[in-house]
Amino acid sequence: MFYAPEIYYRILEHYANERTVFNEVLTFDPVRMIAGQIDLIAVNQKEKTFVIDDWKTNNVPIRKEAGYYKKDIDGMLTDIFVPKWTFMSEPLGHLTDSKYYHYTMQLSMYAFLVEQATGYKCKGLRIYHIRNAAQIVNVYTIDIHDVPFLKRECIDLLNYMEHEHKE
Repeated sequence: MFYAPEIYYRILEHYANERTVFNEVLTFDPVRMIAGQIDLIAVNQKEKTFVIDDWKTNNVPIRKEAGYYKKDIDGMLTDIFVPKWTFMSEPLGHLTDSKYYHYTMQLSMYAFLVEQATGYKCKGLRIYHIRNAAQIVNVYTIDIHDVPFLKRECIDLLNYMEHEHKE
């Protein structure tokens, strides 16, 4: 468990002195009319690479499986996960319709836009899932998820969107 200010220092530990760190960076493609705001991007200018980090604060664990957590009679979330066998719409129909893959696609699209704009290469994508620990004020747990860069899926989605708008 970590106290709120410690979270910041834990994240910066990953970057030592080798990278320049920027937060709340806007990325966009004016032709395709898509944009997003990156929570943190660490750039290694010598290697021409970058890493993107994103904070999530859901109350429940981030899972690859599609589904939901049951609520009790009072409407409070339980730890009982109910799987659903659902997938995203095409062209992403091979990905489960889960928070994990929604967030992975979000970060992947950010990375794709940064690569297109800068020529730098994505070296990693990471989700910091920050949750309140047992409802104790200012005490948190952090689950770190290194997620894949789904570059092919970004290209497929953008091509699909472009094709849909032409019709």
